[in-house]
Amino acid sequence: MQALKSANLRFKTLAKKFMTVADQLANCERNLQQLINTGRLFDLKVFQRISEEAVNKVTPIELLAQSITGFIDNMISNSVMMFNADRKILLLEDKVNLVKKAGSRDTTMTSEMACELSGIQPANKQRIDYDDGFYVGESANGVRHGHGVFHHNSGNYCEGTFVNDRFEGYGEFFWKDGNIYKGQFKNNKLEGRGVVYFTNGDIYEGEFHEDLKHGQGIFYYKDDTRFNGHFYRGKKHGLGVRFYPNNERYEGHYADDRRDGRGTYYFKDGSKEARVYEKGHLKYSEKLAG
Repeated sequence: MQALKSANLRFKTLAKKFMTVADQLANCERNLQQLINTGRLFDLKVFQRISEEAVNKVTPIELLAQSITGFIDNMISNSVMMFNADRKILLLEDKVNLVKKAGSRDTTMTSEMACELSGIQPANKQRIDYDDGFYVGESANGVRHGHGVFHHNSGNYCEGTFVNDRFEGYGEFFWKDGNIYKGQFKNNKLEGRGVVYFTNGDIYEGEFHEDLKHGQGIFYYKDDTRFNGHFYRGKKHGLGVRFYPNNERYEGHYADDRRDGRGTYYFKDGSKEARVYEKGHLKYSEKLAG
């Protein structure tokens, strides 16, 4: 009888450990879903590395029960930090090429010069004048259709695909003040996915709707912080994550471009703090158990 009681106790203890692991794995699944919802970027290699590390380092059930949530969360955060740092480097390299391209163009150039710089074949080139500027490129039935460049009287210009006299598909927009957009257009507006390079050093990469940041996106600030999350009509709105160069981050809700509602701040020493904001102002904070 005593042996049976002892065995029963061991099984109950083991069952509790498995239940703890199950709960923590469920939390990890929710965390991963939140990562996707907040716009963090991953590739398959990152997930494979996380899985391999988990198998190699947290095999014992006791260790798994104690640390799986924190372990995977740290792995994901580190991977995200590295991945987005590499992404920013690529974006900056692309910006250099776009700036060079903009510098080679003169808004007072002739039609022939515009065609030569745009790579449009002489047989297909045509100039069409409008009240707000002029177009040089491919055409059909007397309107812009195909690849071309439109020079606005304001000093702005765009280059890319035109469909039935409208800027549609993929292209580039160069503002006179130095800001540059590269991405998708629809009905002469920024629509779909693209990147904006600001003259002050900031970069936004993500979704657009009617010329505004709208949907999931990443905003890289010139001070090397970044925001991954949701935008609504040009402003942060919904779930988002703000990363800092010292490996700290804040995850929470935003409204009207400000922190608003509940969130969690993760410190570089591994500690974390629950916070509540109201229209950008901190109203409540409490240290959380590790």
